Amino acid sequence: MGRLKQIITGKLMFVTIAIILQIILVVFMLLRVSEIIYVSYFLSFLSYVMVIYIVNHGGNSSFKLAWSVLILAFPLIGGFLYLLFGGRQVPKKLRLESVKSLNETKRLVIQDKKVLENFYDKSDLSIQKIFNYGENVGVFPIFQNSNVTYLSLGEIKWDRMLEELSKAKHFIFLEYFIIKEGVMWQSILDILKQKVKEGVDVKIIYDDFGAASTLSKDYDIELKKYGIEALRFNKLRPALLVQMNNRDHRKICVIDNNVAFCGGINIGD
Repeated sequence: MGRLKQIITGKLMFVTIAIILQIILVVFMLLRVSEIIYVSYFLSFLSYVMVIYIVNHGGNSSFKLAWSVLILAFPLIGGFLYLLFGGRQVPKKLRLESVKSLNETKRLVIQDKKVLENFYDKSDLSIQKIFNYGENVGVFPIFQNSNVTYLSLGEIKWDRMLEELSKAKHFIFLEYFIIKEGVMWQSILDILKQKVKEGVDVKIIYDDFGAASTLSKDYDIELKKYGIEALRFNKLRPALLVQMNNRDHRKICVIDNNVAFCGGINIGD
C-alpha cells in the first residue's frame, strides 16, 4: 500500500499527468483550428512535407516508418506532432556545453603512445582500426596491465562491490540509472558515509526518471547532508520537451582509478 501511495503521489505521476494534459490540449486546439479550410490544407501539406523529409533523412528505419505511418494516418495533426516530439536535434546550448565538456575531458585522458605502439605490433589491422576509432572519436585510450572479471549475477557484483568500496582511499564515483532504497543500497550507503568521514571524495549521479519512483524527489539533498556530492541527471519537468527522453542508463562505479564496475545491473533489491 505504501509503495502504491508513493507512486500515486510521486513526481513521476505528476509529470506524466501534466504532459498528457498538454498533449490533449495541443491535439484539441489543432482539431479546432483545422475546421478552418485553409488551416486544414496547411496542416495536411505540412504532414506530407514531414513524411518526405523523414523518408529522405538519415536515421533508424523503424523510427522513420513509425512516424510516417502516424503522420499519414492523422494528416491534420501528425506533422505538427512530429515537430513537437519527433525531432532529435539537440539544442545549440546543450551541444556547445557537450563539446566544452568533451574538450576538457580530452586534456585529462591522455593516451600512452608506447602502449598504443605495443598494442599495434600485436594486433591485426581490423582490431587496430576499432581501437583507433575509440581513442580519437570516443576518447577511450588503451591501457595495459589490466584485468577483466565477468560477474554473472547481481549478488556476485554486490559482494565484490562492497569489498572494493571498503578499500577506497581517495575517491568513489557512482553513476546509475536506478537507485532504489533497500538492503543493497543501504549497505552501499553505509560504506559511503564511513568513507566520507575518512576523507574519501564521494560523488553520485543518478537518473531523475529512473529513480523517480524509487527515491524521494529531494534525495540528492539528503545525500549532500552526509557529505556526498549528488546530482540528478536531466531533472524531470512537466513540459513537452523531446530532451526529457534523454536518460542516463549508465551503471558505473569507479574506485581510486584502480577498480571499476561497469554495466549489468542497477542498485536495488
